[in-house]
Amino acid sequence: MANLQMPLVGVGETVPDHWIGTKVCKYCGGELPLSSFFKSGPRLLTARCKQCHGLGHRSCRICSGSFIGKTGQIFCSDDCRKVHRPQTFKCCAYCEKLFGPVSHLSTRYCSMACKCVGQYKPMPTPRQRPTDKARAAQSAIARAIKADKIQRPEACSECGLQGRIEAAHHDCDEPLKVRWLCRSCHAKWDWAVPKGGTTKTSVKARADGIRDAREFTVNCPAA
Repeated sequence: MANLQMPLVGVGETVPDHWIGTKVCKYCGGELPLSSFFKSGPRLLTARCKQCHGLGHRSCRICSGSFIGKTGQIFCSDDCRKVHRPQTFKCCAYCEKLFGPVSHLSTRYCSMACKCVGQYKPMPTPRQRPTDKARAAQSAIARAIKADKIQRPEACSECGLQGRIEAAHHDCDEPLKVRWLCRSCHAKWDWAVPKGGTTKTSVKARADGIRDAREFTVNCPAA
């Protein structure tokens, strides 16, 4: 029988510690303060204390042994749990070393050092953009084509491919002196013979002596 001194409360809440009174747990038989019980009504408490709530006699799914456990507990020990769900060993995605047992199947690396190296991403390569002189030369060609002073051919002068034909400048100081090439031939020609018509964007370039992947692992914490 509980000695209750508490106001009207909602269902499913815990009892504050400052409420006065005690109650005997029907499972363990201990006389405990009201804060050790859950609320089951406006002025009611659960028959069991919080520690005994949900406890009962269960049957192990593996060895069929009887044990006392919480609701939903289906194994009597860790050994039976391992039999039901065998331990998993995996190969490290970086060093290819066998490690385990893993706590999660999504684990890919055997240590934090291997993870740092495996997920290391170098700085992006700075993109190239046309210089002001190159843009002016392209605008001059566009104006000349629009005014019918220059005709854009339908085939590449290098490989004969038909399609999108671009004006490739020999020198940006001579905007009307061009070769008519397809996109692929234009890129190959600019790569083989740089004209200085592009410059790097504001993306930070690699610093001199940037550390490689091995040096990167020095400051990584061990697993």
